[in-house]
Amino acid sequence: MDDTEQWDGRVVIFAHPRTGSSNLCYMLLLHPKLKLAMEPFWHGYGALHPDERNYVDQITDIPSLEQALAELFARYNGMKILDYQLPEDVYDHLLLREDIRLIFLQRRNLLQAELSCHIADQTKVWGIEDMNEERRKIYENLAPVPVEAMASSLDYAVHLRDYYTRTVRRRPKETSLEVYYEDLYTDDLDANRASVRPVFDFLGLEMPEGDKMHYYLDPQRSKINSESTYRLLPNADELNAKFGSDDTGWLFR
Repeated sequence: MDDTEQWDGRVVIFAHPRTGSSNLCYMLLLHPKLKLAMEPFWHGYGALHPDERNYVDQITDIPSLEQALAELFARYNGMKILDYQLPEDVYDHLLLREDIRLIFLQRRNLLQAELSCHIADQTKVWGIEDMNEERRKIYENLAPVPVEAMASSLDYAVHLRDYYTRTVRRRPKETSLEVYYEDLYTDDLDANRASVRPVFDFLGLEMPEGDKMHYYLDPQRSKINSESTYRLLPNADELNAKFGSDDTGWLFR
């Protein structure tokens, strides 16, 4: 039996950047019945997976998306994708497909999410696996994030949040699950476990236990940025004063 036939379903994790989507994907991959593609629509996917196509270069419309999905779902029973990687009309088609179960992963604090993106651009640390001593030192000399750049990225993030929330809520309720970063990565490991369990329940799968699951549930071990990281930016207070709001969040409590 093919590995992808062990679980009778298709799951898509659709996420905004810096929402812990890779961590959530790694947790799901701990289940033996799940085989997920990590960001197949990222521009560097083909370089990381020489035996597969660089799909983002091939997808130009809905028919080419369907061809890519057919290839991917022949090898995987799910995928994690980010909201900016394909055009909105193409993503709409994918998100409204009735044969997938959709996990919509968001972050209530978009300001922190966008600043985390800017920090990752400077440090080249996108995940804990990217961290080393040389890159750790870069955090001590972060450059200010231009106000114009933050304004542009935050506006785009708000647009994507609002647009895709409307799209996802057109689906039958039982076929999608909205999950929030802030619920998954608290300082309380038991609360984190309780927040992740509904994801496995949604897929009809038992939640794995063990050291690896505990690692991904512990933000002290698996998370990179925090309020202390944001304070390393020379203009963090300026960004917080200018862009902080109840709608997009604040950098500091």
